[in-house]
Amino acid sequence: VHDFTCSAGVAIVGRIVDLEGRPIEGARFGTAATDAEGRFRVAGLPPGTRESWYVSAPGHVQVTHVATAPSAGDSEEVVVTLEPFGVVRGSIRTRDGTPIPADLEIRVVARTGGVLPGPTGAPDVRTSMPVAPDGGATFVAELPWAGSGSFVVEAEAPVAPRPASVAVSE
Repeated sequence: VHDFTCSAGVAIVGRIVDLEGRPIEGARFGTAATDAEGRFRVAGLPPGTRESWYVSAPGHVQVTHVATAPSAGDSEEVVVTLEPFGVVRGSIRTRDGTPIPADLEIRVVARTGGVLPGPTGAPDVRTSMPVAPDGGATFVAELPWAGSGSFVVEAEAPVAPRPASVAVSE
Protein backbone atom coordinates (compact mmCIF):
# COMPACT_ATOMS: atom_id res chain seq x y z
CA VAL A 1 0.00 0.00 0.00
CA HIS A 2 1.30 3.42 -0.97
CA ASP A 3 0.16 6.83 0.18
CA PHE A 4 -0.29 9.45 -2.50
CA THR A 5 -1.96 12.82 -2.79
CA CYS A 6 -4.11 13.94 -5.69
CA SER A 7 -4.17 17.59 -6.64
CA ALA A 8 -6.60 19.42 -8.87
CA GLY A 9 -3.67 21.46 -10.15
CA VAL A 10 -3.46 25.18 -10.76
CA ALA A 11 -4.53 27.39 -13.66
CA ILE A 12 -3.13 30.00 -16.01
CA VAL A 13 -5.77 32.64 -16.77
CA GLY A 14 -5.65 35.57 -19.13
CA ARG A 15 -6.90 37.48 -22.14
CA ILE A 16 -5.91 37.64 -25.81
CA VAL A 17 -6.32 41.05 -27.43
CA ASP A 18 -5.52 42.81 -30.70
CA LEU A 19 -3.16 45.78 -31.10
CA GLU A 20 -5.92 48.18 -29.96
CA GLY A 21 -6.59 46.12 -26.82
CA ARG A 22 -9.89 44.69 -28.10
CA PRO A 23 -10.64 41.09 -27.06
CA ILE A 24 -10.27 38.37 -29.69
CA GLU A 25 -13.04 35.79 -29.39
CA GLY A 26 -12.13 32.26 -30.51
CA ALA A 27 -8.37 32.75 -30.09
CA ARG A 28 -6.34 29.83 -28.71
CA PHE A 29 -3.88 29.73 -25.81
CA GLY A 30 -2.60 26.19 -26.17
CA THR A 31 -5.78 24.10 -26.15
CA ALA A 32 -7.96 26.72 -24.43
CA ALA A 33 -10.25 28.92 -26.54
CA THR A 34 -11.17 32.48 -25.60
CA ASP A 35 -14.70 33.67 -24.90
CA ALA A 36 -16.33 36.88 -26.22
CA GLU A 37 -14.23 38.93 -23.77
CA GLY A 38 -10.99 37.30 -25.01
CA ARG A 39 -10.60 35.39 -21.72
CA PHE A 40 -9.11 31.90 -21.38
CA ARG A 41 -8.29 29.48 -18.56
CA VAL A 42 -5.90 26.52 -18.72
CA ALA A 43 -6.54 24.39 -15.62
CA GLY A 44 -5.08 21.24 -14.07
CA LEU A 45 -1.42 22.27 -14.38
CA PRO A 46 1.26 21.14 -11.94
CA PRO A 47 2.24 24.09 -9.69
CA GLY A 48 5.29 26.03 -10.88
CA THR A 49 5.29 24.50 -14.37
CA ARG A 50 6.94 26.80 -16.93
CA GLU A 51 5.87 26.12 -20.51
CA SER A 52 5.80 27.68 -23.96
CA TRP A 53 2.30 28.06 -25.35
CA TYR A 54 1.26 28.67 -28.95
CA VAL A 55 -1.19 31.57 -29.10
CA SER A 56 -3.21 31.97 -32.29
CA ALA A 57 -6.38 33.47 -33.76
CA PRO A 58 -7.82 33.56 -37.27
CA GLY A 59 -6.36 36.49 -39.20
CA HIS A 60 -3.54 37.04 -36.70
CA VAL A 61 0.13 36.08 -36.53
CA GLN A 62 0.73 33.09 -34.22
CA VAL A 63 3.11 33.75 -31.33
CA THR A 64 4.74 31.69 -28.62
CA HIS A 65 4.15 32.86 -25.04
CA VAL A 66 6.08 31.51 -22.04
CA ALA A 67 4.00 31.32 -18.86
CA THR A 68 4.62 29.82 -15.44
CA ALA A 69 1.80 28.16 -13.53
CA PRO A 70 1.40 29.61 -10.02
CA SER A 71 2.27 27.67 -6.86
CA ALA A 72 -1.41 27.68 -5.86
CA GLY A 73 -4.75 28.76 -7.34
CA ASP A 74 -4.96 30.84 -10.50
CA SER A 75 -2.14 32.87 -12.05
CA GLU A 76 -2.22 36.63 -12.30
CA GLU A 77 -3.89 37.58 -15.56
CA VAL A 78 -1.70 36.94 -18.60
CA VAL A 79 -2.39 39.34 -21.49
CA VAL A 80 -1.20 38.35 -24.97
CA THR A 81 -1.44 40.85 -27.84
CA LEU A 82 -1.70 39.48 -31.38
CA GLU A 83 -0.83 41.38 -34.53
CA PRO A 84 -3.00 40.96 -37.66
CA PHE A 85 -1.63 39.10 -40.68
CA GLY A 86 0.36 41.14 -43.12
CA VAL A 87 -1.48 41.57 -46.42
CA VAL A 88 0.03 42.23 -49.82
CA ARG A 89 -2.28 43.54 -52.56
CA GLY A 90 -1.25 44.36 -56.06
CA SER A 91 -1.43 43.58 -59.74
CA ILE A 92 0.85 41.66 -62.02
CA ARG A 93 1.21 42.17 -65.75
CA THR A 94 3.67 40.93 -68.33
CA ARG A 95 6.44 43.31 -69.42
CA ASP A 96 4.32 44.53 -72.33
CA GLY A 97 1.47 45.44 -69.93
CA THR A 98 -0.97 42.66 -70.75
CA PRO A 99 -2.71 40.78 -67.90
CA ILE A 100 -0.96 37.67 -66.69
CA PRO A 101 -2.08 34.29 -68.03
CA ALA A 102 -4.65 32.38 -65.95
CA ASP A 103 -2.18 29.56 -65.19
CA LEU A 104 0.42 31.87 -63.64
CA GLU A 105 0.98 31.38 -59.94
CA ILE A 106 1.81 34.15 -57.47
CA ARG A 107 4.41 33.43 -54.81
CA VAL A 108 4.93 35.81 -51.91
CA VAL A 109 8.26 35.79 -50.07
CA ALA A 110 8.55 37.54 -46.70
CA ARG A 111 11.96 38.76 -45.65
CA THR A 112 11.54 40.36 -42.24
CA GLY A 113 15.20 40.36 -41.24
CA GLY A 114 14.56 38.39 -38.06
CA VAL A 115 13.38 35.06 -36.76
CA LEU A 116 9.70 34.49 -37.38
CA PRO A 117 7.25 32.90 -34.92
CA GLY A 118 6.23 29.28 -35.35
CA PRO A 119 7.86 25.90 -35.18
CA THR A 120 10.58 26.56 -37.78
CA GLY A 121 11.64 30.05 -36.69
CA ALA A 122 12.77 30.58 -40.29
CA PRO A 123 13.93 34.07 -41.35
CA ASP A 124 12.61 33.65 -44.91
CA VAL A 125 9.19 32.04 -45.29
CA ARG A 126 7.44 31.36 -48.58
CA THR A 127 3.85 30.73 -49.55
CA SER A 128 2.24 30.21 -52.92
CA MET A 129 -1.20 31.18 -54.02
CA PRO A 130 -2.85 31.00 -57.44
CA VAL A 131 -4.24 34.17 -58.99
CA ALA A 132 -7.97 34.56 -59.61
CA PRO A 133 -9.30 31.70 -61.79
CA ASP A 134 -10.59 34.21 -64.34
CA GLY A 135 -7.00 35.22 -65.10
CA GLY A 136 -7.38 38.68 -63.60
CA ALA A 137 -4.12 40.44 -62.81
CA THR A 138 -4.96 41.43 -59.23
CA PHE A 139 -4.10 39.42 -56.14
CA VAL A 140 -4.36 39.56 -52.36
CA ALA A 141 -2.05 37.41 -50.24
CA GLU A 142 -2.40 37.02 -46.47
CA LEU A 143 0.91 36.42 -44.73
CA PRO A 144 0.12 34.39 -41.59
CA TRP A 145 3.76 34.35 -40.47
CA ALA A 146 4.37 38.11 -40.49
CA GLY A 147 2.35 41.14 -39.51
CA SER A 148 4.75 43.70 -40.88
CA GLY A 149 8.05 43.85 -42.69
CA SER A 150 9.43 43.94 -46.21
CA PHE A 151 7.80 41.63 -48.69
CA VAL A 152 9.08 40.57 -52.08
CA VAL A 153 6.49 39.44 -54.62
CA GLU A 154 7.55 37.00 -57.31
CA ALA A 155 5.54 35.66 -60.23
CA GLU A 156 6.25 32.24 -61.62
CA ALA A 157 4.54 29.92 -64.05
CA PRO A 158 3.83 26.31 -63.08
CA VAL A 159 6.04 24.99 -65.89
CA ALA A 160 8.46 27.67 -67.06
CA PRO A 161 9.09 31.18 -65.67
CA ARG A 162 7.68 34.07 -67.67
CA PRO A 163 8.96 37.63 -67.46
CA ALA A 164 6.63 39.76 -65.35
CA SER A 165 6.63 43.14 -63.72
CA VAL A 166 5.00 43.55 -60.32
CA ALA A 167 3.12 46.55 -58.97
CA VAL A 168 2.40 46.18 -55.25
CA SER A 169 0.11 48.43 -53.26
CA GLU A 170 -0.49 48.31 -49.52
